[in-house]
Amino acid sequence: MYDKLFDFLDCIKVNLEDEPENQALSEWPEVVRHAAELGRAKLSKYYARTDDERGFLFNVGTVLDPTTKLTVYEV
Repeated sequence: MYDKLFDFLDCIKVNLEDEPENQALSEWPEVVRHAAELGRAKLSKYYARTDDERGFLFNVGTVLDPTTKLTVYEV
């Protein structure tokens, strides 16, 4: 899920940079770009926590949960 969210936020940023004519029409592209950057920073903060013991325990708990098993790790 983290990868999908990172990809989505990166896609927003790239799409807004590729269309400079939108920037002349209004200021919303800049606001959206800034929000995507802040979202990516917040996501990075929590993603970094998945690498320690808590991340390991979360993954083990997810696999052992009978409602999810390995389905959350399928692409």
